[in-house]
Amino acid sequence: MEKNRRAYEALLEAKTKKEIYIRLSRQTVLELNLQADVDVPLDIQFQLNRLPFCEMHYAIDHLVTFEFLFPNVINEPTIPWSPTTQWNEVSEMKLNIKQKEALVAITTKIDIILPPVLIIASYYLGIKLAIGIII
Repeated sequence: MEKNRRAYEALLEAKTKKEIYIRLSRQTVLELNLQADVDVPLDIQFQLNRLPFCEMHYAIDHLVTFEFLFPNVINEPTIPWSPTTQWNEVSEMKLNIKQKEALVAITTKIDIILPPVLIIASYYLGIKLAIGIII
């Protein structure tokens, strides 16, 4: 192993299917004598940012009750879907019946206890359109 190996930190700026863009510090660029449009072989090691995981763990640890996450659903809840009581615009939206049901479940009043809404679909089945309309 080489004695003069150094480690530099860089921020992940953006990524695509085939490329990763990182932001190097000025010091890194100067020390490695990097120049634009020149390929340089490097070893890269990625490190996960633990902060989001810690925040989620903290949130779960401080729940007073798990009823919101795991509601009692001995009897299957019915989503209060009724075209006469819902918005008129819902019927005119380009959504199928299940997507409309998801829309109503997501926007139902907080005092109606429903289990978490889980939306599962193939990528190309209009899920982005449905969620976009719902939002």
